[in-house]
Amino acid sequence: MHHIDSNILSYAARHSQTQTSSAKPTTPSPAHPPSSTRPHAPPRKTTTSTTSSRKRAPHPHSPSPPLTYTHSYTSINNKLYELDGLQPAPILHGACTPTDFPHKIIPVLQRRIARYPETEIRFNLMACVRDLRIRAREIGDEDGLEQQEDKRARWLWENSLRRHNFVGFISELLKGVVKAKLEEGNGAYEKWVEEAKGRTKKQREDARKKGVASD
Repeated sequence: MHHIDSNILSYAARHSQTQTSSAKPTTPSPAHPPSSTRPHAPPRKTTTSTTSSRKRAPHPHSPSPPLTYTHSYTSINNKLYELDGLQPAPILHGACTPTDFPHKIIPVLQRRIARYPETEIRFNLMACVRDLRIRAREIGDEDGLEQQEDKRARWLWENSLRRHNFVGFISELLKGVVKAKLEEGNGAYEKWVEEAKGRTKKQREDARKKGVASD
C-alpha cells in the first residue's frame, strides 16, 4: 500500500487560496467508479483548490514519452469536486467547506494513489495558494514578508538567467583559460588538468564517505 504523509497533504491544502473558478462544467456522465458521484455542473463560485498529477506510462511499443495526467480538486458551494481532464464532467466527493478542505482532500488523494502499483512513485502535488505576502501584511509579519520578498528577488534573478544561453560564453571562457595555460609553458596546462582530476577524485571520495551517491 502507498504511504503518503498526511502532514504534507494537510500543509499543502491548508495553504490553498480562495480563487474564482472560470471553468464551465459539463453535463454529468453515468460512467464513473462507485466511490464517487458525478453531479450536474456547479455554478461559478469562489473555490479552494489543489492539483495532483502523475505521469502515465506509454505503451511498451510506443516511442512517445510518458504523459502527465492531472487531477484538480476544489471546494465549490461547500462540496468537494474532482476535475479530471479525461472525464466529461466534475466528480463529486461529498460535502466539503473551504475550512474542511485540508482534511477532506487527504483521503481522496490517498484513494487515488492506492489505485496504482505499490512501486509507482511518480506523483506530484501542487496547491494553488494566495500570495503569502498578502497574509504577512495582514498579520504584521515583517520577517515573513521579508522572506517572501527575498524569495521573489531570487526567482527574478533565476528567471533572467533562464532567458540567456551561456553555452557560447562558457566555451569562449574555457578556450581562453586553456590558451593562457598553454602559453605559460613548462607543463602548466598538464599540471592544471591533473590538479582538476585530483580535486574531482577527492570530492567523489568525500561524497562516498558521507553516503552520497555520485557519478
